[in-house]
Amino acid sequence: MAVRDGYLDDMMSTRHATTALFVALALSVVAAACQRQDNSTPQVEVQDRIIATALTTDDPSQVRVTWFPAPCESFDEVLVELDDDYANLRVRVTVDPATCPDQDITETVVDLGEPLGQRQIWDKAFNNTVALDSEPAS
Repeated sequence: MAVRDGYLDDMMSTRHATTALFVALALSVVAAACQRQDNSTPQVEVQDRIIATALTTDDPSQVRVTWFPAPCESFDEVLVELDDDYANLRVRVTVDPATCPDQDITETVVDLGEPLGQRQIWDKAFNNTVALDSEPAS
């Protein structure tokens, strides 16, 4: 019986070692899948977003703009340039895959500095005009 108990102990020890080996192998495969192939850190990028909607507000010198976000982005600013015919807008965001901020900002109110008047909204990221809609009454 002692030989048999020793045999069972050896089998259990081998089974635990094999299980531990498979777990370690699986963890290393998962860890490798989470890294870039060249092991570099993803670059932080400042990107422009295409304006999805532009809405008037109660203030004639402000417009509300919305955009579709990308993963890991945080809102920076809207750059404004006014000329006689257009309010030129550029929505800027920072995309940082390393920290992946949890921000759900997809709209902002833009202060144009003076009334919009008859100007059209020009999206500098899309290089085209954006239809100006009225904000729904609250």
